[in-house]
Order: sequence, then structure tokens, then C-alpha cells
Amino acid sequence: ETETEDEESWEDWEEAGSQAVCLFCDFSSCMPHKLTAHMQELHDFDLKDVKLRLNLNFYQQIKLINFMRRQIYLGSCYGCGEKFTDKRVLVEHMHSQQHVDRFPEPSVWDQPQYFFPTYENDNLLCQLDDDEEDEVAGGRNQVIAEDLPSLNTILAQESVRKDILSGDIT
Repeated sequence: ETETEDEESWEDWEEAGSQAVCLFCDFSSCMPHKLTAHMQELHDFDLKDVKLRLNLNFYQQIKLINFMRRQIYLGSCYGCGEKFTDKRVLVEHMHSQQHVDRFPEPSVWDQPQYFFPTYENDNLLCQLDDDEEDEVAGGRNQVIAEDLPSLNTILAQESVRKDILSGDIT
């Protein structure tokens, strides 16, 4: 086998238990690109587009997905609030009314309760990209200090620091 054939067979390999389920139907795949293509083609939903359009960070993506899953589980269209007893009818409504990527104000879904998945072991959450854009500021890694140094201490005096470092403390 050539290296290309090895890579292709590696890509086709599926690990049991790592299936991620579509937000709108029962389709699942352990390969993120297949699930993404499914949601784009069948449901007109592009998570990357939503992320960019709404300027979502990694944690907001998690909360939005958990919100969407919860609303669909409850049979509620998150685009308009209309309730349905049949998931298939709900998804058809969301398609026909173009509510698939119509979301309420962030104050509705950007809540701590949506850090917790609707479904245990929701592998779609594991497939999310924690893009470098979330971590990089101005071309450098962004560092946030836990404690800022206090400049109003005796250590601000250079002579004291020199004495401490030289061991000349009396």
C-alpha cells in the first residue's frame, strides 16, 4: 500500500462510541467533516458560518449547541418558539420558515445552564474547534495574570531588593 492509501483507510476507520449526532436528525458520524457536510446539505446549517456570523468563542459555541439540542428535544422551534409534538414536523417547520440558523438574543442561550449537555457524552461538543483565533491577540498569545503585582510594597524599593538578593538582610 502507498502512503496515500494508508491515509485514506485511516480516515475511513471509525471508533465505536465516538459518533457525533446531527442537531436536527438521527444521522451520526465519528468524522467531523461528514457530519458538517450532512448538516450543510440536508439542513442548510453551517456551524462554522454561525460561529463567524455571531462571533462566538469556544464556550459560546458549546452553550448554543446545548441550547439548540434542548429546544429541539422539547419540541420547540428556537427561531420562533412554536411548539411541536413530532420532531420531524418541527425540523420541517424550521426548514420551511428558515429558522434553522435564526437564534434568539444571546441573553436567552448564553446562560451557564447550557454549559451542561442535553445528551450525555454529546460527541458533537468534542468535535468543536477551539480555534487559535480565540487564544491569539495581536499575533501573540494572550496571557491573563491571576494576580497583578502591587507596586505599593517595600519590594518596589531597589535597595531592598538588592539587599534581599545579596543576602545582606539584617
